[in-house]
Amino acid sequence: MLAAKGLVETRPKRGTQVLPSSMWQLLDPEILFWRIGQDFDPKFLRDLTDLRSMIEPAACALAAERASDPELQLIAALTRELNYAKDDELAFIEVDLKFHRTIMQSTHNDILVQIGVAIESVLRLSVEVTVGIGHGRRIEEHEKVANAICNRQASKARNAMAELIGLNVLDIASILGPAFSNPKK
Repeated sequence: MLAAKGLVETRPKRGTQVLPSSMWQLLDPEILFWRIGQDFDPKFLRDLTDLRSMIEPAACALAAERASDPELQLIAALTRELNYAKDDELAFIEVDLKFHRTIMQSTHNDILVQIGVAIESVLRLSVEVTVGIGHGRRIEEHEKVANAICNRQASKARNAMAELIGLNVLDIASILGPAFSNPKK
């Protein structure tokens, strides 16, 4: 099991050796859970946020093209639920995660749905980091994403999600500073 996740390598006459983290299957849900549960690493959050910024806008464009009518109705309903839940931290987090999960599922792309597991991990972590900023600031951006998807405007959906993620990056950077903003260090 550890070898399948890229954590260790077993060879005859050499035994079992722990592999460098660059060899680990970082998108494996168990690895993600373990990494996030360890000492907080701003670079790892930045790496996951970079992944999110590359994948999620494209997923929104696909969802605008491929979502079924019931999926579109659910996406719209979830934006309303975000507004109702804005004063309840736990409820907001769960609705927000369901909103993003529904978008990934609405692409009808099994690989994107699996990548959505990693996206969900970074979303949960970024919400925990930005808890003091307040969720009301991002409801309007979620509505822009939902409206573009529901109106089947792929380009607008892509841009709206890129804007939402960009604002989230600014929020995280304002809290974590250079450790997040400058991942080279």
